[in-house]
Amino acid sequence: MGMRSILALAVLTAGAVLAGPGAPGARRPTTLERRFPEIARLVRHFDERLASDSPGIRLGVIAELTYFHPRDSRLYPPFLRYMLGDPSPKVRWEAIHRLRGHGIYLRKHELPKSYLVPIAGLCEPQKAKSRQRLRKIISADPHSPNAGWAASALAVAKDRKLPELLGPLTDSKNVFVRFSAAEAYLELGHEEAGLRLMRPIAESTDDASGFYQMSAAEILVRRGRREYLGMLICAMTRRTGMSYAGSGVGILEDLTGKYFPTAAEWKAWWDKHPRRQRQPPLKPRQQTDPVRASSAGP
Repeated sequence: MGMRSILALAVLTAGAVLAGPGAPGARRPTTLERRFPEIARLVRHFDERLASDSPGIRLGVIAELTYFHPRDSRLYPPFLRYMLGDPSPKVRWEAIHRLRGHGIYLRKHELPKSYLVPIAGLCEPQKAKSRQRLRKIISADPHSPNAGWAASALAVAKDRKLPELLGPLTDSKNVFVRFSAAEAYLELGHEEAGLRLMRPIAESTDDASGFYQMSAAEILVRRGRREYLGMLICAMTRRTGMSYAGSGVGILEDLTGKYFPTAAEWKAWWDKHPRRQRQPPLKPRQQTDPVRASSAGP
């Protein structure tokens, strides 16, 4: 072997050593990073944080992922489904909650053994006592936020007795409670009733923050009512100037595949959109439970 060949071999060997496991930037991706490569690129220290013993740190991965870009219907749901197996019931609820934001309602056999719902507490969907405790929260004060959270917990659990408790919630002055009741109907398979309750929330402006108007409009668009894009843009416009107003842009981008950085540009796009001609008129807030009303007859 000549001197030139020996030098070349030495350079290649040195390069292999430098690129070994201990070299900076040459770490092999973990199983999770290979499974969710795009999410791992969005969240720094992805694997280390998910391996943490602290539920708060693991919860922070979901929070960081969704804070600036709340919706990505291609990328997020598989990862959120993975997080349903997290050891913490609080993290499991956050995964369920975010899946619901994508219009994904878990089937009974997909549910984790328990999840910790804000205010309502722990729900163990397979245990009758747990479901009964949540029903009592609703019965005690159906117009309070507590009832709204309990209704959400029971809707996820597919509780068959929940529909008979939802009527008073639909008359609440609290828009969160009304929204929770409407989404509960949808999750339990009462499509017509749920959409009938969602429409006045999407069309109303009595929600000072615009959050539930935007959420209801998003649900309607995901259910095929694309004319409600206009209401979503309207709600986002009202939220402009708030610290969380930008979330509407991410939701609209996810729903339409388009991107405009400001509410004014979204409004200009919508004004030229053919579906704008089918924009539903504003109506007073609905005060009656559509399930009870339809069963009462003419």
